[in-house]
Amino acid sequence: ARAIAGCDGSHGPSRQSIPSSAGQVFELVYPFGWLGILADMPPCNEELIYANHERGFALASMRSHTRSRYYIQVPIDEDLGEWPD
Repeated sequence: ARAIAGCDGSHGPSRQSIPSSAGQVFELVYPFGWLGILADMPPCNEELIYANHERGFALASMRSHTRSRYYIQVPIDEDLGEWPD
């Protein structure tokens, strides 16, 4: 193959399965991070909900009728260890 696209994230299996000597990595790194939460709870809505604001982006989505996924934009150097419980 001339090109292989591994679109499973920087910690996904694609990066580990291809030797670094076998090709060239092209990536786009954004100046922010994502806090992703997978919750075993019914979704808050049947439709995807998102908000784009000058302070960041938030997304609520349905994975199933009993599981939800939430994302909020955070600073790239955010330390979740400093967050309260």
